[in-house]
Amino acid sequence: QETEDVENKIPNKISKHKLPLIFVSEEEQIIGRGEVINANEIKINDKNYFLYGIYVDPKSTKGQEAKRYLTSIIDNNVIVCTLKAYTYQNVGTVICTINGENINWMLVNNGFSRNVALEK
Repeated sequence: QETEDVENKIPNKISKHKLPLIFVSEEEQIIGRGEVINANEIKINDKNYFLYGIYVDPKSTKGQEAKRYLTSIIDNNVIVCTLKAYTYQNVGTVICTINGENINWMLVNNGFSRNVALEK
């Protein structure tokens, strides 16, 4: 699976525009019930998305902890996401909020994921 090697390919300090992504010209809002696939990936309205700008190896202990944390926050609740870009495999990458709180930043600020492209 492509995502397993991403952490080794992305240096700690990288410009978001150097990520292997195709950025959208107009951001799209996606609203729906969230389902956690792993620490980096969620499903909304029967479509899978990667959480934009963050990464943790989903098979690592921290990745499993991150999945449990993410599940406790969003699983089956309505979340609001903004589509930022697509991977070269045509998977959307999103920044999501629940009750106005940024889920991507929650994962980073609580030590579960690494910030590889989020801007403050």
